[in-house]
Amino acid sequence: MEIIKLLITKFDPITLGVLTLIYFRVYKKLNVLDNAVNNRKEGQNTLSQEVTEIHVKLDKVINKQIENEAHIKHTKEQVDLHRNVDEKAFNRIEKDIRSIASKVIA
Repeated sequence: MEIIKLLITKFDPITLGVLTLIYFRVYKKLNVLDNAVNNRKEGQNTLSQEVTEIHVKLDKVINKQIENEAHIKHTKEQVDLHRNVDEKAFNRIEKDIRSIASKVIA
């Protein structure tokens, strides 16, 4: 009771209202957290176990994505390599066609 009298004399009504709203908001969030921690079913994972499980799954996804990116990079390199080889072959074939065509025309 003395605390309430001290608060009323020390703060104006608007500040008291804001402090009360903040108190109830924090109290509500703490209750939600308390219920999540203390009212879990028997055998159910704790919050830290669930967070660890999420981190493990996330690591697996990230590692798979890194592997996929490496595979894509390798595939692009192979395509570029074959493109250069094919381009050289097409140039040789085009040169042969021109030489044959010049012999036929002459």
